[in-house]
Amino acid sequence: MAVGVRSPGRGDRIGPVNPPPKRIMVTIMDHIGDVVNTTPVLAALRRAFPATWIVGEMRAGSEPLLEGLGLVDAVWPRRRGLAGRLERLARMRGGQIDLALLLDCDNAAVLLAWLAGIPVRYGVHKNRYARLSTGSVSRRDDEHETLGPFRRLMPLLGVEPAEWRTMAAEAPGSAERVRGTLGAAGWDGSRPLVGLVVGASSPTRVWPAERFGELCGRLERLGRAPVLLGSEADRPRAARAMASAPDALSLIGAPLADLPAALRLCRAVVSGDTGPMHLAAALGVPCVALYGPSRPEQTGPLDRSRCTLVTSATGGMDGIAAEQVAAALEALAGVCPRMDHNLGAAHRSSGPATGPETPR
Repeated sequence: MAVGVRSPGRGDRIGPVNPPPKRIMVTIMDHIGDVVNTTPVLAALRRAFPATWIVGEMRAGSEPLLEGLGLVDAVWPRRRGLAGRLERLARMRGGQIDLALLLDCDNAAVLLAWLAGIPVRYGVHKNRYARLSTGSVSRRDDEHETLGPFRRLMPLLGVEPAEWRTMAAEAPGSAERVRGTLGAAGWDGSRPLVGLVVGASSPTRVWPAERFGELCGRLERLGRAPVLLGSEADRPRAARAMASAPDALSLIGAPLADLPAALRLCRAVVSGDTGPMHLAAALGVPCVALYGPSRPEQTGPLDRSRCTLVTSATGGMDGIAAEQVAAALEALAGVCPRMDHNLGAAHRSSGPATGPETPR
């Protein structure tokens, strides 16, 4: 796919932004992992334009992911439907924005920014509305889905991130709330927590609930405390996992604002290709990431220094055995110092891929 910089008309500028913009709007993709992976871009803008007011436009409900980071001055919650788009247009027109950075690959975003009269508009776009941008890049299949286009987009503004490191922070008081919930469920703090993210935004990225249940049993026998993590929609799946591990703890349905604190309390986290996995990596929590149909080189965490990747032998999540995940946990220092399990030859041949790989 061709990557280009397009100028839609007279008065639009291409290249380093000069003079510095006074007000920047950044549209951010919907999912938790996408928000996390946008933080290096926001940090680069903050360093390049320290006196500039920056607003993040993001899916309503995901605002807690940027709280406490100091990367934006305000958040505009984005809502769906015609009323939501009219609200977006009104805010853009009234916000006196002079630079829009459109990262969400959404045709509506670039159209609304153009209709709002924002003079400089850069973004990651599909071909349909790219001509309405001052400068744009497209996604490519041979690169990480966020890191790749972001790396090519930022130089168009004359901005180069010092490092591509994701960021996350706990909300004030969230650790106490999480400890209180776990304490009420019987956790006294003596058993190390291992977080298990049971859901995903796509059903194809969900590890079978029965495998989570089997892993819970293994962890409990080793004196670990498995804690199930997920949204309210994941409650039925968590119940199936707990059917074979009734002593497992649960934070299913906990508010998003408490998720960073919950992850940081864990000695390690097991997850499919999900937003909480990216959040755990940003927090420096050791994680075992399970990959079935998705490709780690496209959607893996940007920092893999404390992340072990376990890939499926069949291309589906049901091709990952509990024994593989147990072995990956054992490899993470201090999580499971001794694991009594026998890996069959088939599991050994499709075992975990590990190492601090750098996405292309």
